[in-house]
Amino acid sequence: MDMDLIDKKIEMLEQITDGVAAYNAISYIAKRINEEKREKIMGALMRYGDKGLVEFHRGFAVERVAALMKQGDIQYRDFFMSCIQSGDSSKVYWAIRGYVKAVGKAACDALTPFIFHDDFPLECKANIILQLSKATNNSFEQGKSLDPGLWKESDIDYEAIRNWAEQGFPCGNGYAEPVRHVCLDFPETAAEEVYAKIEKKLKLKREKEQNLACPTNWLVKAELTDLEQISQNWHLPEDYRDFLSKASPLRADFKLRGYHGPVTVYGAQNLIYYQRGYSYNPVEKKSIASWNKDYLVIADRESDPFCIDLTLEKSPVYFALHGMGKWEFSDVFGDFMDFMKHITV
Repeated sequence: MDMDLIDKKIEMLEQITDGVAAYNAISYIAKRINEEKREKIMGALMRYGDKGLVEFHRGFAVERVAALMKQGDIQYRDFFMSCIQSGDSSKVYWAIRGYVKAVGKAACDALTPFIFHDDFPLECKANIILQLSKATNNSFEQGKSLDPGLWKESDIDYEAIRNWAEQGFPCGNGYAEPVRHVCLDFPETAAEEVYAKIEKKLKLKREKEQNLACPTNWLVKAELTDLEQISQNWHLPEDYRDFLSKASPLRADFKLRGYHGPVTVYGAQNLIYYQRGYSYNPVEKKSIASWNKDYLVIADRESDPFCIDLTLEKSPVYFALHGMGKWEFSDVFGDFMDFMKHITV
């Protein structure tokens, strides 16, 4: 019965001219893929990506094929290349990712020439560079945005890419992983057990997706220079300093049990910077008089701050809503480690 419904949805999809209905049908079909239905569903998505009646959603169908295919599945190579050569900007971008996923480093020879085509979209050139850098462990994206849509023409070093092509597309050394503290693998204290538990979940995220040009979802060992600069500004409670030293979050996605929305937990590398707008006005370059000078912001939930009191060696964690006219803090966690135990990944 489920297969009959899939068949009906596929038949419907090929006749749909309404954008919302097309999006919903593509999503429905893609979510129901398994080994038994894989060939039928992938075929339907490719047909829509090729000649779907809603032009904009051809790109969505191509993106779904790229996401659902298996790494190194070469049977999709020709489909993606036809999308790249089509000139249909709605699907070229996603087909680049799919082509590299299908053939790996072998994509260099086929895709690099597009970087030098004057009429090829800039974001697609940038995407080729990003995808090939990842596939060959090179660093052409160093210092650039990981969003190809934000690249400027000046971000592309055509000479370096041309030289790379002339050398036969050698693999590079890539980027080193961020430095982790040994306690994340071999915890010895109760606090380290908490850090290690969070790190274990972050590692699962990293295994799904990671670009070391801009690493995400890491707990890292603090740089001594960062800790020294922090010490010049504040005397930190021991439990919080221990956390910063051993498990500073680096672009990590967190949530907090009992709170809606993403929570940004600060690390040693950005603690001082993130006091802006709370205790420090970066425009006027001076302290904000209305802020309690003893409160240090250690995290925020979409600008709603979580703070500790620096006058206490074992401070509760306080929370307040922003934009209320004045700060009204309440203690929401007994201490910093209580706060950390409520962090989810």
